[in-house]
Amino acid sequence: MKIGTYTFNCGSSTCKYALFGIAFGFCFPLIALTFDTLIHLHLPLNLESIRFVHRENPLHYIIDSAPLFLGIAFGVAGYYQFRAESLNRSLQRQATVLEYANQKLRKTLDDFHNAQSLLVKSEKLASLGQLTAGIAHELRNPLNFINNFSESSNELLDELLSTSTEEERTEIIEILRGNFSKIHLHGTRANTILQSMMLHARSEKAEKRWSDINEISRDAADIAFHGMSSSMIGFSCDFQKEMNRGIPKIYVIYEDISRVVLNLLTNAFYAVNERRKFEGDGYKARVLLSSSLNGASDKFQKGSVQITVWDNGTGIPPHIKEHIFNPFFTTKPSGEGTGLGLSISHDIILVHGGTMTVESVENEFTEFRITLPVISNSDSEFAVEADVENG
Repeated sequence: MKIGTYTFNCGSSTCKYALFGIAFGFCFPLIALTFDTLIHLHLPLNLESIRFVHRENPLHYIIDSAPLFLGIAFGVAGYYQFRAESLNRSLQRQATVLEYANQKLRKTLDDFHNAQSLLVKSEKLASLGQLTAGIAHELRNPLNFINNFSESSNELLDELLSTSTEEERTEIIEILRGNFSKIHLHGTRANTILQSMMLHARSEKAEKRWSDINEISRDAADIAFHGMSSSMIGFSCDFQKEMNRGIPKIYVIYEDISRVVLNLLTNAFYAVNERRKFEGDGYKARVLLSSSLNGASDKFQKGSVQITVWDNGTGIPPHIKEHIFNPFFTTKPSGEGTGLGLSISHDIILVHGGTMTVESVENEFTEFRITLPVISNSDSEFAVEADVENG
């Protein structure tokens, strides 16, 4: 049964009870009046007789009205009970729909995390790819020295076999000893470069250790500069390093801090190269990498180490400055950046208890400042114990 916009299921028990109550409320007064008028008082069943019955027996007012109101109450109660049941069924259907939507959202979230993980890996691979040219350039020099000194040593060995005097033999042996020392020196240099490459390529979690921030910065700087020089045609830059020698070793993850410095320098070289494209030969590209030690403000603080990367490249427009640390935000053309480099770098510095800030004026300069706390040996032992407990 449909009344207005509402549909009633008259087969339900609730609706049946409501209809019965309403019917009873209307029928009972009529039955009572008929009985009193026709049978008890032997009066004709008309309006005057009904008035007479009510006048002579006021109880009929209650008999006539009470069942009627009771029946109406039954009907109202039945209606709201029916609406409650309908609402409950509707809520159950909505709960089912929401549960299904929640499952889809969970799956979408899992897919997003998987995609994010893949993008982070791709960012690391892209960074590693940019390093390849620089590593190749860095390896070429020690390998050339090794090849040259090896060839020279072979020639000296032939001379040693053919020499007749003890003086010439001694001189050749001294030269050979010097050649072998230089071969060992450049072999060690090549091994150091390969180790640096492996540190950047590592995907497993590394551990904190006492590290020289100047050494980290210089290694990352050499790789970044040679990498950009080899990958960008016509790249030219006045690259300066001003490292404070009085900086103590700090307790950090070597590979992560190296990746941060490498990322900032790569961005700086990219920015100056982009500005050079627009301004031409009159523009002099400059990049400065520096380190400093900030003194403690009171006896409870141990100071901090600051790494600064400054360039006179394209700068950062004011309207995007607040977004540069957001994941997946990039100003580079499609295919040249994932927008994760600065975000990952910022997170790494925060995990180390430091800060990363930026100042920039568009088409003038950009300066990134990394601040890392200096801690004592006792602090580092406490930090290791905390890591173990949290792990």
